[in-house]
Amino acid sequence: MSQEDPELQHEESSANGEPTEESQPVQDTDQQPEQEQVREPEVAPAPPKKPRSPGQIAAMKKATEVRAKNLREMQARKKKEDAVLEKPRKIDEAKRILEKEKEERRIKREAQKKALEEKQKAKPVPKAQPKPKAKTAAPSPAPATNPYTAFVEFDQSESSDDDYGGIFG
Repeated sequence: MSQEDPELQHEESSANGEPTEESQPVQDTDQQPEQEQVREPEVAPAPPKKPRSPGQIAAMKKATEVRAKNLREMQARKKKEDAVLEKPRKIDEAKRILEKEKEERRIKREAQKKALEEKQKAKPVPKAQPKPKAKTAAPSPAPATNPYTAFVEFDQSESSDDDYGGIFG
């Protein structure tokens, strides 16, 4: 601790709860006039950089290189693990999508089947009814009295001398 920076000693003593000469009493912000609250706080100057020894600089460079190397190795391992896990993940995703599509098709088929059944139940097929006969304007005369429709008796006797007027022969 004797070789440490006096600023570090000062920070340690203030962290231990010892009062320091730089401590200022805390003022209540409600009592300050509004003009001071509007004013932007002053920016404290950056602390001066401490000179480093060549050994410290070399150690920092070495630590940075080791961290970078470890980071690259970790990223390479992660990339390999992801590549190994990628194939099963893609297969699982494809299976999930196929199952989802299959379920959607099944639901659609069931809905179509149900709609068809409802349609068939809603419209029962009526039986064919005979058409009513059309009535004529004038009543038809009795069939027996009509000379054109009267039954004519033909001679049913067998005679060999039937003469048809010589046309046949």
